Amino acid sequence: MVDPRLVLEIARNMRGCNYVVEPGAGLGVVTSRLSDNAGYVLGVEVDARFIPLLGEVAREHKNIDVVYGDILELFFERVECMAGNLPYSITGPFFSRLVKVFRPKSAIFTVQREVASRLAAKPGTSSYGRLTVLVQLVYEVKLGNVYPPSSFYPPPEVYSQTVNLRLREDAVSPSEIEIVEEFTRCLFSQRNKRVAKVLRSCCENGDFVNDVGERRVYELSPSEVYSLALKCFGSSR
Repeated sequence: MVDPRLVLEIARNMRGCNYVVEPGAGLGVVTSRLSDNAGYVLGVEVDARFIPLLGEVAREHKNIDVVYGDILELFFERVECMAGNLPYSITGPFFSRLVKVFRPKSAIFTVQREVASRLAAKPGTSSYGRLTVLVQLVYEVKLGNVYPPSSFYPPPEVYSQTVNLRLREDAVSPSEIEIVEEFTRCLFSQRNKRVAKVLRSCCENGDFVNDVGERRVYELSPSEVYSLALKCFGSSR
């Protein structure tokens, strides 16, 4: 990561956080800047080649520690805030783990611009889908700045964008997010079909649909998907 504007944007959004976990710490550029604004920073890196460099960064800052491991397999006692440049290859699995396990109160990530659009999408749009629903049931999503490939080293093939997440006061619980995740795996596999027809294949009893039955799957709001998921699996919030 080489663009100082991006580093500054990420660091500014973590101001006031006591504990920040940074997935994909890499060379430690963001890690170092985060330490200026946060009480404590834990950099996580799966690539062993970067660990010696991150170790040097940690030695220069008393409030930085480094963990060598896969963010998708790690557990933390608590995660107040998260920030960083997500490895694009783990975007889907990471956000699934974010809403079910980590659940920081505040986060900012750099992702592919296409992914950012999906996270903030509105019902009825082409970008709206399963990822949108899962994240928006837990977080308020706000898009940040767009960055060209030249902002990074090595440069990716696509544009990137920052996305800010704030934990909703009415965030759906981890156990219910698991229900929604399973339900949407079926539901959004037929996103252009009418809801009533799709539910007959997704639920043992798909006859409970009322006013949303004639709409297309991609037109349903996250809260409507959530309600259908609980009815489908016989749960209640």
